[in-house]
Amino acid sequence: MAVDREKVHKMIEEVSQENLKRVFDFIMMLQKDESEIQADNSPLIPQEKNAIEKAEKDIPNGDLINSVGYIT
Repeated sequence: MAVDREKVHKMIEEVSQENLKRVFDFIMMLQKDESEIQADNSPLIPQEKNAIEKAEKDIPNGDLINSVGYIT
């Protein structure tokens, strides 16, 4: 799917001030050289498995915390 650069620019202009840092961080991550990004293929530790299981229960119930730590 072709993406129009001008449309992307317009979308960025419409991002709320609160979300602008997240957009910036995401774009910075996309611009990194792929050789800088290290994959972590190690097995999950029990705490990670528990966190995933809890999230799988919480998300459908709407029990969420946004990136700044507030319950939404």
